[in-house]
Amino acid sequence: MAWRCARSEPAEANLGEHVVGAGPGGGAVPGQAPALLAGRALADADAYQRSALRHGAWLSLAYTHAGNLDQAVAVGRRTLTRLASVSSVRSIGLLRRLRHDLAPSAHRDPAVRELAIVTTVASGGTVETGIGKFVPADRKATTARNPQTGETVPVSAKRVPAFRAAKAFKDAVAGV
Repeated sequence: MAWRCARSEPAEANLGEHVVGAGPGGGAVPGQAPALLAGRALADADAYQRSALRHGAWLSLAYTHAGNLDQAVAVGRRTLTRLASVSSVRSIGLLRRLRHDLAPSAHRDPAVRELAIVTTVASGGTVETGIGKFVPADRKATTARNPQTGETVPVSAKRVPAFRAAKAFKDAVAGV
């Protein structure tokens, strides 16, 4: 598998030689990936958000396979901030793969558990806990009013996180 950096002069590296582990799709995660992907994954240019999201997901996967969960979580969080401005099926697939690869560590590490929950909901899934479940909710496009000027402003449709409390949790809070 060859990797090419599109923004700079053509530079190729064979990433298939240094395999750390194989993911659920059978694809190998190269050992050199952190060094090769870090620049692209951490880029802040608006024009390259989809590419940065994809490279960030790969970088987080590489850190996960190398056993560096702190770095995987840090890069994963930064990657998820780009998801709002990017709609890409490939990126969603990579985030699902990241969630799958982080699952064995989620019960031990709170940071990994949090990233797994956010990744699941961001990719359209539902996470059930003992007190309820986290789900993605779609909001319709609407109009709002600017309180300073009184002018009406269009608000675009968007996806937001929602929490639905379990009946046992509601009853416990109500004192039943």
